[in-house]
Amino acid sequence: MLETISLNLSGLIAVTPSGMFGSPVKLLIAMLFAAVWLFFAPMISEDTIRIHINRQLWTGMYLGTGVVGLLIWFVLPIYIAGLLLFTALVFGGLIVYVAYRNAQLEPIERIGTRAWFAEWRDRRNRKPEQIETRLRMYDSEGRAVILSETEATEQKMVRAYNLTQSLLFDLARIRASEADITLKGEKAQVRCIIDGVITKRPPLSGSDADKVIQFIKGKAGGDVNERRRPQKGKISVDLAGSPIDMEIITAGTSSGQRMQIRITQEIIQSNIDLLGIDEDMAQAVLNTISDRPGLLIVSGAPKSGLTSTLYSLLRKQDAYIKLLVTVESKPAMDLENVTQNPYGKVENLNGILASVTRRDPDVILLDNCPDEKIAQMVCQFAKEKSIIVEWHAKDSFTALAKWVMMVGSASRAIKPLRGVLCQTLIRKICPSCREPYHPDPKLLAKINMPAEQVDVFYRPPTQKPTDSKGNIVPCQTCQDSGYYGRTGVFEFLKITDDLMQLIGKKASLTHIKAAARKNKMLYMQENGLAKVVKGVTSIQEVIRTFQQDPAKKQASSRSR
Repeated sequence: MLETISLNLSGLIAVTPSGMFGSPVKLLIAMLFAAVWLFFAPMISEDTIRIHINRQLWTGMYLGTGVVGLLIWFVLPIYIAGLLLFTALVFGGLIVYVAYRNAQLEPIERIGTRAWFAEWRDRRNRKPEQIETRLRMYDSEGRAVILSETEATEQKMVRAYNLTQSLLFDLARIRASEADITLKGEKAQVRCIIDGVITKRPPLSGSDADKVIQFIKGKAGGDVNERRRPQKGKISVDLAGSPIDMEIITAGTSSGQRMQIRITQEIIQSNIDLLGIDEDMAQAVLNTISDRPGLLIVSGAPKSGLTSTLYSLLRKQDAYIKLLVTVESKPAMDLENVTQNPYGKVENLNGILASVTRRDPDVILLDNCPDEKIAQMVCQFAKEKSIIVEWHAKDSFTALAKWVMMVGSASRAIKPLRGVLCQTLIRKICPSCREPYHPDPKLLAKINMPAEQVDVFYRPPTQKPTDSKGNIVPCQTCQDSGYYGRTGVFEFLKITDDLMQLIGKKASLTHIKAAARKNKMLYMQENGLAKVVKGVTSIQEVIRTFQQDPAKKQASSRSR
């Protein structure tokens, strides 16, 4: 037997006539190695198209090295030497291609790496998944997202579908308004905004996150082969009969793809009684635009519920005896018996506003005042009719100062002004799991609140309830965030004759504030504390809202 093996090896190594193989075994081996070489050629071709590198160059290079290897193999007199040289050339070309393509891509897209082999091993060891549909999903064209019979047999597609279903269900369940998925090496960070606060969710593996991003991108109308250029699209989901529209934004980063999901249906409240504004303050605000002509400024930070307040104030006007119009970049919702005028780009605002004022409306709602020319038009119109203007400022005094600067003259700016309303949003404590406690007297003294006026405050639970086995039982209302929904906190600066004189004389902010306090004005922080006493929110939430740096607060709202 040893002699037979020795003879076979000798046959492989034997010198053969140039360009010929001496036996069918040698020819069969050559065909097998050539088949392996050709097997990778179409894979390289498809990969170059997907990652946008030179297809002709790399496919030609790979095929060319194989052809050269075959020619050398056929002409070399020693068969085994030709075999080794052919193998070196083919796999050398393959290694060069893989090294080059990996250098062009983020880690999650690289092949042949430790993470890639780990993912391959996990796929082999993972049990076959079944399709799990937790909510209805619709693509950019409004078609239901259902895996086809062919896709349902592909475990990679089934896993992408299940992961997407799980993510979107989680976002709907926790009431997230935005979500951000960012690849960081072998892990993906998942962050959400819930009730205006950034919340971290359990991370995804890099490969799972990539599957989710690619799946959603494709259904949102994006190009799944484009991983770097920013793309936008849309999808929608339906959970228990509640449709939710989502805007999808994807882009490439230095560490991999990033996807942002934004809930596009902003919940607009047009009932002033549900905004959280005090009844007396609401009436005082309404009087400024009902009793006589003039200007009302409604101010706040971006995403602080300004649209709801503006629409609620307008809806309180009698639309049957008054001509009500809006001038908005894009109406957030349709208002019955109100003429809404979208202007789109800010450069169109001047012409649209001029056209609207010529129709002699009784009340105008304007969502932007970008320059002095528009401000002058507002002042002119406010001499005879009522106008409500949206403004971005952290408090009413800042809004007043910005308005005066915009008009360019304190006397002209203050003459039509009737009041400045400012607002922010705070989270409401969860009514299902809130915990009563007696506040520290030192804290009450610090916030100037008499201890005898306070019985209990409420806060999120300090200890999570558990079942008989010791497992934590999450709150079904707030999903253990401790808060559920948001409400407005307001302050109203009513422009009295005394204030008009002080502003006209360019008095200091201290004197203006003193006059406002004399007129019984309460600041937003004070109105926020009143909601703590009523059990609407917690003292921790009021402190978080009003002590947070404005720049950080705005970044928290955007989560970009």
